[in-house]
Amino acid sequence: MNLTAFLVFVGVNFRVIFANFLGGTVSWEPIGLQPNTQVNLHGRYGFQYGKGPGCGDTVLVGSFASGLVGGNSLACTHGCTPSQNITYGDLNYYCASYSKYDWEQGDEFISHTFPSSGKFIVSYTGNPWIHHDYGTTGNVYIQTTIDLGIRSDTKRPNSSPVTSSLPKYQIPFDCITSIQLPVYDPDGDVTSCRWSAGVECGGGCNGLPESKLDSQRCILTIQPKTVTGFIHNGTYIITLTVEDSPHTTITVGYSTVNPNTTLSQVPLQFVVKTVKVPTTCSDVPQITNPTPTNGQVFIVPKGDTFKQKIYAKINSPAVRIQTIVTSVPYDTANTPLQNESGQIYSTEFSWTPKPIQYSTNILCFQAVDDRGLYSEQHCFTLLAGVEDPCAANPCEHGGSCQVQLDSFVCTCTPEYEGRNCSIDVNDCLSSPCKNGGTCWDQVGDYKCFCPIGFMGNECQAIDYCASSPCQNFGTCTTTNTGYTCTCGPGYTGYNCNTDLDECASSPCENGGTCTDMVGDFFCECPIEYKGKNCSTPHDFCKPNPCANNGVCKNYKDSYRCSCPSGYIGLDCEIYQPESCGVDDDNHCMCLLNGRRVKLPFPQPKAEGFSTDDLIAGVVGLPIGIATGLLLCVLWHKLIRPRCFNKNDGVRGPRSRPSSTSSDRSLLSRSTASPSDIRASVHSPISTISDPPSYTNLYRQNRSSDWSPR
Repeated sequence: MNLTAFLVFVGVNFRVIFANFLGGTVSWEPIGLQPNTQVNLHGRYGFQYGKGPGCGDTVLVGSFASGLVGGNSLACTHGCTPSQNITYGDLNYYCASYSKYDWEQGDEFISHTFPSSGKFIVSYTGNPWIHHDYGTTGNVYIQTTIDLGIRSDTKRPNSSPVTSSLPKYQIPFDCITSIQLPVYDPDGDVTSCRWSAGVECGGGCNGLPESKLDSQRCILTIQPKTVTGFIHNGTYIITLTVEDSPHTTITVGYSTVNPNTTLSQVPLQFVVKTVKVPTTCSDVPQITNPTPTNGQVFIVPKGDTFKQKIYAKINSPAVRIQTIVTSVPYDTANTPLQNESGQIYSTEFSWTPKPIQYSTNILCFQAVDDRGLYSEQHCFTLLAGVEDPCAANPCEHGGSCQVQLDSFVCTCTPEYEGRNCSIDVNDCLSSPCKNGGTCWDQVGDYKCFCPIGFMGNECQAIDYCASSPCQNFGTCTTTNTGYTCTCGPGYTGYNCNTDLDECASSPCENGGTCTDMVGDFFCECPIEYKGKNCSTPHDFCKPNPCANNGVCKNYKDSYRCSCPSGYIGLDCEIYQPESCGVDDDNHCMCLLNGRRVKLPFPQPKAEGFSTDDLIAGVVGLPIGIATGLLLCVLWHKLIRPRCFNKNDGVRGPRSRPSSTSSDRSLLSRSTASPSDIRASVHSPISTISDPPSYTNLYRQNRSSDWSPR
């Protein structure tokens, strides 16, 4: 496989008459196997615009530039005899890209056969660098190492890492700038970056006042400040060395190489220039979506054309993206910058690789706005001229294919494994059957034979409660063989679907009537009982219904008030101001403030037959009979003869008896009958006013100064 390397000449002594060199890189790859020791060298170089072999308005991108830049020589400085040295004429290259009035860049390709498998050092030297503002002065020097011994892991000679950069970067003063340097290794080795030292850097050693290099990720971070030695519009040289090393211990030829040992070295050199920022550090162009990610690898098979659109944006509405600067394989074209929408701009790269470019190539670019501010560098890796290893669909059973170097890698589905996903995975190795289940491996699958109480692909416990079998808010609990329901109040049964009859236990006492409810019961109690179960006797005297200090006494289903002197009524609520009598229509005749009033006589409460009534009846009956006989004798023997004239038989006059206190006491008895009351009245009242109510009578009595006699 051919690898396209970037910008550095491999092992050339090159003298530049004028101080116009802007750095470069060189990489290499072997052609064939031993005893063939042919190597393709790929160099990418940068010069001040118009000071190199020629690239720009007169020599278009993709054209071969053969302008004279001064005497030069390409030399194998270690491992070669003079007769075996590299012989090559003046420096010429294919114009790759340029930034008008600033820099130009081109690619050069050299093929050379070495006398053996090496080791070799190939170097390139020339006159001084471009004028710079820090560090020492000296001649340009670029060096790479080559070892063509057969590797034990790849069964072929090593290929060097490939890297690239723009010849010059514009970085804002007083701002932090990070440059992600692209590095790709065709053998898949571990790569790293370090500062060049000694002869490696020539006149560019220690070219920066202050900076930081992340060697594992090859990220260079610079923050130019006056206090650290930087100046406005200053130019500074950067010389780095990129190395590769194996992941594990291998042999190369007859030598053992461990992961800490370097396999090869390639240079990477460029310059940076500080510029003043007219606004904030963050207000710079940005490479934006849907541009592929930085570092993306693309396969470009033989005869195919690589096309990719990239997008850039600027946040400030008063600024526009002016151009896209590039470091690309020669003969790469891009369309004019186009405004997509708002502050987003785009261009499309197009590249059809030549056979000489069938190798690893790197394409980098930056967006530049009309203030001269640059975006971060964005790069793609292009593997050109290789057959697409995934074109033949090598991954079986649904595996997905990814290109890796000049080969492929299959990502298999879980059921298969192997390079081509052709091996059936023993799915029982992971013991997928739980809870004592037995696993049976199948093609791309397995089956579990489960014990009682378990089921499913992994013999998981059966969730018998999943169907919510417990009704009426019952709680379900799964067991090994089924489920149980814990029923809520008012329900019973296996699934809590039977309404429980709460009246079945006869909870209502003392003759109460039970009504079944959902999860409860209701007792309708007799009047003399109360409570949830009719178990509490009803105390009619709480609160005391008897007014005016009347004394209350409970009876079976009611109460009776014993009223103090001067009060009458069922609840002792009537004040008795005078003696009263009862007329024929059940009204009480009372004298109130010298005026007779007529009041309806209250009917007694219906009460049960009490013990006192029984005693009064038993004792009073014989006394009543005896009294009646005595009165009858007195009437016939004494009174009647005196009340009639013997001569004419007319009844004589009788005196009117006065009302006694016994009449009042008769009124106060709530158990006296209307006939008893009428019998105690001796003279009817012919003319009286309408009877007032008890309440009015009470209020009238309370408002007057009248008091009972």
